[in-house]
Amino acid sequence: MELRAVGETVGRQREKRAGEVGEATQNSKFKIQNSKFIPNSPHYTPHPTPYTPSTVNCQPSSRSVASTVNRQLSTINCQPQKFFPALDLYQRVREFWQEILPRHRGQTVLLVTHGGTNRALISTALGIKPDRYHCIQQSNCGISVLNFPDGFLESGQLEAMNLNTHVGEHLPKPQEGGKGLRLLLVPSGTNAVQTQSIAKFLKQVRIDFSLNSILDSYHITVQQILQHHPETVQFEVLREDIPEAWQTVISKRSKTSSEQLTTGLVMASEDAIARLIGHIFGTNSNSSERILVKKGTISCLQYPGDRHPLILQAMNILTNQNDLIHKSDLGWSMSNTITF
Repeated sequence: MELRAVGETVGRQREKRAGEVGEATQNSKFKIQNSKFIPNSPHYTPHPTPYTPSTVNCQPSSRSVASTVNRQLSTINCQPQKFFPALDLYQRVREFWQEILPRHRGQTVLLVTHGGTNRALISTALGIKPDRYHCIQQSNCGISVLNFPDGFLESGQLEAMNLNTHVGEHLPKPQEGGKGLRLLLVPSGTNAVQTQSIAKFLKQVRIDFSLNSILDSYHITVQQILQHHPETVQFEVLREDIPEAWQTVISKRSKTSSEQLTTGLVMASEDAIARLIGHIFGTNSNSSERILVKKGTISCLQYPGDRHPLILQAMNILTNQNDLIHKSDLGWSMSNTITF
């Protein structure tokens, strides 16, 4: 009954409106002839195609109205198709790599993208799964460097990540409210010039503790780096896999729930640091081959807490702006620029 009433009401309204339109057109410069508008002009020639007036039923039946309503309700009740933005982004980025790499083999390409796209570019180049999306930090104007020695996606290497010293930001801003634990990873074996450069770079950074192996002469280098930090507590341990051991402790005990940021300096071998970063990325098998940790640089990790995954904030931060350590074998001439 309700659907029928609606149909009859709509029909009466349409009839009334049609009558008003008919009266209005009688006094206008248009005339209605066989339901076609013909201007009052001697130069107007009617359309040669025969025209048969059609009849419009202005009173839809209750059955037609009911079917229309049922179609609308069925559309509302339809389950929407599931869409996963991150997976879609990763797929599109893979297709981009497959298209762009063969075209620019042996060249350097500058990509200007959003932070999320940068994460996907780095992840797909290193074989990192989408569930590690938030383990990679990307700051505004941060520079990351990827190498593809063979010109194929499978050969991707991370040479540097999220460098921001060119905009006056020495270390990336901590995530998740600036709390938890931050580790500054320094490769062992730095020369005297690199050591002094790192010490100067970290002069204004609060360092709560340091950690290094007693099996090597790391402690001498650490003391030189901490020459401006007499308050720093220094720890030495009888093992070389310090970053991996520390990662195990963090995972089991969740010591990073502090409301303030604690910063530690860790000195370890390049391979050990690469393995730790690979553990964060979930790519432990060939980390040292695809994650190129360099001497004389600093890599930064943050453990915001037990409810957030580990974050690689930056890798291979240059402590000396005159250092050309990130010049790849392919050269730095920007052959092409692509903006997303």
